[in-house]
Amino acid sequence: MRYYPVGLDLVDQPVLLVGAGSVAARKLLRLIRARAKVTIVAPAVGDVVRELATRAALAVYERAFVPSDVDGVRLIVAATGQRDVNREIALAARQRSIPVNVVDDPGLSSAVLPAVIERGLLQIAIATSGVAPALASWLRARIEAWLDPALDKLLALLDRRRDAIRETQPDPRARRAVYHAAAGGDVIAALRRGDEHAAHDALDALLAGSARRGRVTLVGAGPGDPDLLTLAALRSLGDADIVFHDRLVGEGVLKLARADAEIVDVGKRCGQPSASQPKIIEQLIAAARAGHQVVRLKGGDALTFARGGEELLALRAAGVDVEVIPGISAAFACAAAAGIPLTHRRLARSVRFVTAHSETGLTPFELLQMRHDETLAVYMGSQRAAELAAAFLRAGVSTATPIALIENASLPGQRVHRGTLAQLVTLCEQSSGAPALLLVGAVCALSGEALQPQSAAPDKLALSA
Repeated sequence: MRYYPVGLDLVDQPVLLVGAGSVAARKLLRLIRARAKVTIVAPAVGDVVRELATRAALAVYERAFVPSDVDGVRLIVAATGQRDVNREIALAARQRSIPVNVVDDPGLSSAVLPAVIERGLLQIAIATSGVAPALASWLRARIEAWLDPALDKLLALLDRRRDAIRETQPDPRARRAVYHAAAGGDVIAALRRGDEHAAHDALDALLAGSARRGRVTLVGAGPGDPDLLTLAALRSLGDADIVFHDRLVGEGVLKLARADAEIVDVGKRCGQPSASQPKIIEQLIAAARAGHQVVRLKGGDALTFARGGEELLALRAAGVDVEVIPGISAAFACAAAAGIPLTHRRLARSVRFVTAHSETGLTPFELLQMRHDETLAVYMGSQRAAELAAAFLRAGVSTATPIALIENASLPGQRVHRGTLAQLVTLCEQSSGAPALLLVGAVCALSGEALQPQSAAPDKLALSA
C-alpha cells in the first residue's frame, strides 16, 4: 500500500491550486466545500474557476508558477496539464515536505484526492492509488446507490446524542453494540419513515438496556441474479441477524447477507424432508421475539405464489413487526429473459398469473380459459405437463397457441423453449428440470429481436411423450 488513507482538516488552511481549466475547476469546487483558503496560480484563468474564486473570495494570480508559491501551504494541487510544470511543482513540494497531488500523474504525486461520497456527516473515500481515477468515480456511483438514504439522519442523531451514549455506555464494546443496533434496527427504520421522535425513543430504549425489538422483513429475492435485487432488499440483508431462505434463492444472493448473519435453509424439496409451513412461521415468530432482525428471503416476489401472504398474516396476528420488500416475480423475469412482451398493443391487452397447483391438486381448468388477446403466466407447471396440457384442452384453448417455457431465468443456465400447446409435454421433457415458468399466448410467437409473429406450429395436442 503506497498511500495511507487520512483525512485533512482544511478549514481556513492555505492550499495552492496551480491551473485554472476544467479539471482545476472540479478540484477547486471540492476544496471550497472543505472551506480551504485556496490560492490559484495560472497563466490564464478559465471562466468557471474565476467565478468560483470570486464567490469564495479567493486569491487569483494570473501568471506562471514559481517555486516560492508553495511556501507556507498545507496542500498543493497541480492541474496544469503540462508535465514539465507539474514536475517543477512536485519537486518544490517534496523539498518542503508538503503533500502534492498532480492530477493524473501518480508518479509525481505524494497525495491522492479520492472520489468522495458525502451524506451529511458521512464521508466515504474511494481511491485507486492514482492509477484510474475514472474507475474510482464509477465505484462511487455504485456505492452511493447502495447506501441507505437514512444514514445521514442516523449520524446526525448519534452526533446530538453522543454525550448520552458515552455516559450510559462507558465500555467501548457496549457503545459499538449500540451503534450497530441503531444502524440495523428500530432507530434507522424510524428515520426511514421520517419519524424522528420514534427514532429518539428507540435509541433511548437501547441506551436503557431494553431488549431490542425484533422484526421480520419479507423480501423478494427476484429470479436469482443478485444484480436484480432491489436496493431495499440489499439493505435488509445487510441489517439481518438471521436469514431464512427458500430453495430457489441462489448462493449469489445469500452471499450478500451480513457476514455474521445466521443463514437458515427452510426450502421445500420434492421427496426430501423439509420444514412445514407452520414450522417456518413458528421459527420466524420465535426469532423476532428474541430481538433479532429477521429476513425471510423468497425467490421472485415474496407475495406472489410464495406463501408469503400466509406468513405475513401469521406474523401480524402474533404481534410481530413485519415489513414487505417486493421482488421481481418470475413472470416478469422470464418474459424479459426470453425477450417476450407480456402485453402488446396488437396481441395482448392483459396478462394473468396462474399457479398450476392448488390445495386440492392441479389448478381447475376453468382458470386456464383464455381470451385471444391475453397472456397467461403459469407458475410451477412443468412437472405436471401432461395434466396441464389436458386441462388446457378442456378449457378450450387452441393447440396452436404459442407457448414459451423459460427455465433458470437470469442465471447462467437460462434456457428458453418455444413452441405451441401441442408441444407442451415435449418441451417440458426437453427442459433440465430446473425451476421454469410457462408463458401462453400470441406474444410468445414474437421474436425477441424483431418482435414479429413467427410461423404457425402443429395443431395437435401431445398428451404424452
